[in-house]
Amino acid sequence: MRLGVDGRELRPGVRTGIGRYLLEVLRAASRAGWPCVVYGDAGARLDYALPGVGVSVLRAPWTQWWDQVSLPRALARDRTSVFLSPYYKAPLRAPCPVVLTIHDLYFIGYPGRHRPVYDATITRLARLYAARSTAIVTDSEYSKRSIVTRLGVSGRELRPGVRTGIGRYLLEVLRAASRAGWPCVVYGDAGARLDYALPGVGVSVLRAPWTQWWDQVSLPRALARDRTSVFLSPYYKAPLRAPCPVVLTIHDLYFIGYPGRHRPVYDATITRLARLYAARSTAIVTDSEYSKRSIVTRLGVSSSKVSVIPVALGPEFRPVPLTAAVRTRYGVAPPYILYVGNVMPHKNLPRLIRAFALLPDTQRRRHTLVLAGGHGDGGPALARLAAGLGVADRVIFPGRVEDQDLPALYSGAALYALPSLEEGFGATVLEAMACGAPVVASNRAALPEVVADAGLLCDAEQELELAAMLARVLSDAGLAEDLRRRGLARAGLFTPERTSGRVLEVLRGVSEGRES
Repeated sequence: MRLGVDGRELRPGVRTGIGRYLLEVLRAASRAGWPCVVYGDAGARLDYALPGVGVSVLRAPWTQWWDQVSLPRALARDRTSVFLSPYYKAPLRAPCPVVLTIHDLYFIGYPGRHRPVYDATITRLARLYAARSTAIVTDSEYSKRSIVTRLGVSGRELRPGVRTGIGRYLLEVLRAASRAGWPCVVYGDAGARLDYALPGVGVSVLRAPWTQWWDQVSLPRALARDRTSVFLSPYYKAPLRAPCPVVLTIHDLYFIGYPGRHRPVYDATITRLARLYAARSTAIVTDSEYSKRSIVTRLGVSSSKVSVIPVALGPEFRPVPLTAAVRTRYGVAPPYILYVGNVMPHKNLPRLIRAFALLPDTQRRRHTLVLAGGHGDGGPALARLAAGLGVADRVIFPGRVEDQDLPALYSGAALYALPSLEEGFGATVLEAMACGAPVVASNRAALPEVVADAGLLCDAEQELELAAMLARVLSDAGLAEDLRRRGLARAGLFTPERTSGRVLEVLRGVSEGRES
């Protein structure tokens, strides 16, 4: 074991806190019998000899050369086993493991000093040194909390008793951060709340008179106050002047130019804002290659800035029995075709109802079509369509399904249908496959990426084709069983490591000053 130490702090007749720390480490190394070399500049010197401790004076034209050229060469020459720096910095290409000592972070954002450019530069450098080090020593739990990666997340989507696709995404990222031991603060408004506690994850409620003030004033102030290392937004927007790197999550671009809505002024304004947010962000996460192509093309960002990471699959989605209580609660009974989601036009539910009405009489009389989820203004129109087609008694609208009941509802389905014409990912097909339901889906947008060969794909604008696919699965038990097996295998690929774990990798890389 040969220890190398940066000893420039050791000057004759001068004692600093860092110097005292170094001296005690050198005494301990000497008592342990470790050979040790103290590397210094021309002014450095040990006031007295310690057995086994030598001093090597390195020459350099300036400090950075000493740090990054002279010192690494000397460490290689002396075959140093490990190098201890008493500072936040060290050689970036050291020939041995490096241990930093960070006593505090006063060198960044010292109170009363307004040096935004300097602080931003030093913060980025400090993150790089910390990332390249093997270990970091600090003096207190207070300092440790300041040093470790601290994640901030916009959590306004998390509302008690309400589940959305964005909310599920956030929850899986928070679970991953908690498992990884990352301190995390979820910033919400008065209505936001986590339904259950996660170790290391706190909630901070921010008050604001309106949404834009929350986004651009209250939130940046809180991020600065909490010394956040990196901020994750589950939306296309974030603070324009954030005190830390920002990662956006853009699941799709339906908020711009939604099919069937003619809003040229609104769409032009939101497009311009989305481009600005995307340009100011450090990285962007999206769910599919389909969405990435749209983001690169329409928001004008570099392809390298966008990481494709599938949506995480919650551990609750697995085959479970359809209990009598769940059947009664939602008024369903097998066999049934299931859809879960909203009734916005891109979900293409009128065609699904028409396709159901086109099924052979025996299949239509035996099965029901269950359209589960929040309906808003679209539910009555769908009910009228079903009545007009003579299948009102076979189409069931159970409303919103509680989270704990979804796996059973998926598991009990004869098949799951998603005829969407636009999807940035299509998480419900993945959930259905994980619960053992055969899947029939549209061949549009991101759905072929998610389903692959684990389900049947069709042109869902063609009602006869959609009806034929439904009928094929309902009439062929062997095919249905094969799709179940394929779906379970496909869903098994979407592990936490491939999904939320990769989001953490992007966040870590951004916080350390690396590219996404």
